[in-house]
Amino acid sequence: MQNEKIHKRGRYAAEFKEKVALEALTGAKTHAQIASEYGISPDLVKDWKKQAKEMLGECFRRGGRKSEMEKKDERIANLERLLGKREFELDWLSKKAKELGL
Repeated sequence: MQNEKIHKRGRYAAEFKEKVALEALTGAKTHAQIASEYGISPDLVKDWKKQAKEMLGECFRRGGRKSEMEKKDERIANLERLLGKREFELDWLSKKAKELGL
């Protein structure tokens, strides 16, 4: 298990931190129990749990924001709508011009 949790630079891998933080968030075990199980400090468990809570809160605060892809798709749809409207207006004006002999 030691190789799985340590990243190349001596830091803990994100997957390991996530696993520990999720377990801490459930509240089924104490920080000390989790720390003992994974061979880490209870302070690390506490810190990762806190970080996970903060990121979770941030996720919900940003929930109303659109992704870049959604913004681009929306912009394309809007431009296509405007183009269609302009084509309709041009066609209508051309017909009216012919009717008036212009």
